[in-house]
Amino acid sequence: MTEHDPREDYDDEPWKRRRAPQDTVRWPARIMWVFGVLQFIATQLWMALLISTIIVVEFVDGNQTLGGFWISVKDEWGFWLYLGAWPVATACAIIVTRAANDLKRFRHYQLVVAGAILTLLSVPCIFLGVIQVPLGVWLIALLLRRDVRARFEAVARGTIREAPPEDRDARTDSAP
Repeated sequence: MTEHDPREDYDDEPWKRRRAPQDTVRWPARIMWVFGVLQFIATQLWMALLISTIIVVEFVDGNQTLGGFWISVKDEWGFWLYLGAWPVATACAIIVTRAANDLKRFRHYQLVVAGAILTLLSVPCIFLGVIQVPLGVWLIALLLRRDVRARFEAVARGTIREAPPEDRDARTDSAP
């Protein structure tokens, strides 16, 4: 008879001080959400600045009529490139923000992976890449962990409910 006890193979024993998946993803999800919101705001501000600059330079300072302004702008490929990239960049920022919310609740694994990849690539705001590239690597490594993937699968199957809400302050939890 061997001395091996199969009960020692389980990782869910609280006295071993292993962090639960919902505790593991809490901070990365928050940081991902903040950067998604920053990307959204930066995208909208950049496009507003760019479009207003083009309008001021071409229309107001150029002393043109609306028809003349349209003729000068319609052949500018850079204007149309920026104008076409605006909804794409906005969609990328929304995906990152939505993926952060789903990561906290362990829903939509594919969307969370897509959001982590967009965070890793720091799309659309390249200047945030100094922080977003390490964050993206952290998120990808986190999403590849077996316990985190198992939690996503369990929530999708309905065997475990979504992650519980944030811990509330005990002073506000008074019984009626």
